[in-house]
Amino acid sequence: MSGGHSRSGWWWLAGGGLLVAAGLIAGGMLFGGPEAQKLTAIASLLTALAALVPSYVGMRRQRKKITPADREAALADLAEDLRRQWAAEAAVRAVRRPAPIRVRWSATGHPVNASPAAVLGAAAVPSTPSRLNLSGDVADVAAKYRKLPNRQLVVLGEPGGGKSTMAMLLVLDLLADREPADPVPFLVNLAPWHPGEALHDWLARQLDREHAGLGGRAECLRFLASGRVLPVLDGFDELPGWHQQDALAAIDEAVDGGKPLILTCRTREYLDLLTRTRSPLANAAVVELAPVTAEDVRTFLDVSTDARPRWQPVLDRIRAEPGGELALALSTPLMVSLARTVYAEPGTEPAELLALPDREAVQRHLLEAFVPSLYPERDPRYPVADVVEWLTVLACYLGHWEINGIAWWELHYALPRFRSWLLRLLHPGIPLGGLLGLAVGGAAEHWLDLRLAWLPGAAAGLALGLLISFRWPPETPRPVSDEGVRSARRSALFPASNVAVLVALVTFVGLPEFITVPLPAGAWVLGLLAVLGAGATVWVVSYGHNLREQPLDFDREPGELVRADRRYARSHLPEQAWFGLVGALLAVAGLLGTAHSIVGLGGLLVVYLCLSLRLRFASATFALTRWLMAADGLLPRDLLDFLHDAHQRGVLRRAGPFYEFRHALLQVHLAERRWVNWV
Repeated sequence: MSGGHSRSGWWWLAGGGLLVAAGLIAGGMLFGGPEAQKLTAIASLLTALAALVPSYVGMRRQRKKITPADREAALADLAEDLRRQWAAEAAVRAVRRPAPIRVRWSATGHPVNASPAAVLGAAAVPSTPSRLNLSGDVADVAAKYRKLPNRQLVVLGEPGGGKSTMAMLLVLDLLADREPADPVPFLVNLAPWHPGEALHDWLARQLDREHAGLGGRAECLRFLASGRVLPVLDGFDELPGWHQQDALAAIDEAVDGGKPLILTCRTREYLDLLTRTRSPLANAAVVELAPVTAEDVRTFLDVSTDARPRWQPVLDRIRAEPGGELALALSTPLMVSLARTVYAEPGTEPAELLALPDREAVQRHLLEAFVPSLYPERDPRYPVADVVEWLTVLACYLGHWEINGIAWWELHYALPRFRSWLLRLLHPGIPLGGLLGLAVGGAAEHWLDLRLAWLPGAAAGLALGLLISFRWPPETPRPVSDEGVRSARRSALFPASNVAVLVALVTFVGLPEFITVPLPAGAWVLGLLAVLGAGATVWVVSYGHNLREQPLDFDREPGELVRADRRYARSHLPEQAWFGLVGALLAVAGLLGTAHSIVGLGGLLVVYLCLSLRLRFASATFALTRWLMAADGLLPRDLLDFLHDAHQRGVLRRAGPFYEFRHALLQVHLAERRWVNWV
């Protein structure tokens, strides 16, 4: 962090040199004759260059070198951030209240393990057993994971079997007593990854996006490649089937050399993949989660003396028929947790589960009753019928696009076709195409003598811009910090002041040497406006460019992310207002007949471009999207408040800036109620 004072010193040098140059110009113009003006012009130019060149070189050299101590501090900060994040998420999901469901695990008996010698080391395995001797429960998985020489673990389980919850609790346990030399576990959903991108490159992007304090993507890649960050990859089964073989090979290559790894996957999908490839991870232990036992179900559901009479018939059935349909339905942590939530209120009757014919009926009933049980009728903000419909729309949207995370900046894809065209017409590619076509048509009219060629040129350009808009990727949030905004402003002063000095030299010193006609008395005012206009134009352009180069900080909840993007959008207001004003003046000149019609139409297109760029920011697009969705009754107007509330109630879970359904089974169940199509 040293170098801030010296960097400000370079700015003082640049600013002082420019002030001296400006003083020389003013003094020569006001008090000197022709020869004095020439001498002051040369002196001011040399002074400006003497100040600007070394200051530019100095600023380029002021790069902070990252030391090993800086890296250790960054990892410690990352560990603390992740601990707070997942502790808060565990509290929302209530996975530790009153205690986690006891989930047992053991080395899988399926032929998907690497050899015991490869997993535990040859010295630890004197004989050659055919199966690893690993077992435990959710409480001791962290301690036993640390004993693995390569610290590579694959966790298999049935849908709803507790894989994601175990991964989260494992991360919390590893962070709770982490030593400085231990890797920092980074839990991420694997579904968005495409195996065409190297795993560590993708993970480095996620780390850099969500934790800006690590020093950039290159540093994140260094942490991953050196094993200082432990990837905890949740949901391997959520990758498309045709990608899974390449994905497993890429994961094995990424962790080659003893780098740590934790991977979760559904049992059936992993077995099918290994049956085809017969290539397990070379050094990973593979464990499998066992079904929740009837005794553990009774322990978890027998929560209080007041609730015990209501639960007694269910507990008696489970005790009498541990292999019956009801016990099998409640053999996963998800279903046991849903059952306790659905029948938490004193007036509910868990005994109605006894009347359901089979396992599937019990699970379907619990999924159907889960959301209404969390939204009592007395809540006027979110009527339960509306909540179910809104969640159904979100579930169908995720299913249609085959994604699992609700990113507010991508919700415009959920707009119905007609509404989506409204956003399409506000795309900046359309006015850009119109300006290009107008320029080509104007050139054709001038050089080829084609009358009014600018009109069909502009129309063709608008059509081309509309086609380009389909290939133009949408904007993502730009949560630049306040310090980043200030840094962009300061950095923009250098090229702006440089250009202003050069324009001043040309305007007040160079032009008078070549203009022989007498200038009007107020000509210096026009010259001053030219200097200010050139400096302002360069400043707003440079400021916008510098903002786009600032590091992003996605380590915040979605509502704060929206507010940060709005601040970023407001920081671009000067450049958009400046060019919009220029376009408006040109348009007025064209309408009043003081300029060619091409100039007027070009001005209108510039205004159109500035307005569309204003709406192009992710937060602005989201604001328009939620209003359009609310107008159709598809989603609530206060969408982020609704998503936050659903997360607090336990319907959704949060992973970084994304919301996800508590479980894929709940998402699929809601989507099956009423499929909404966006084709």
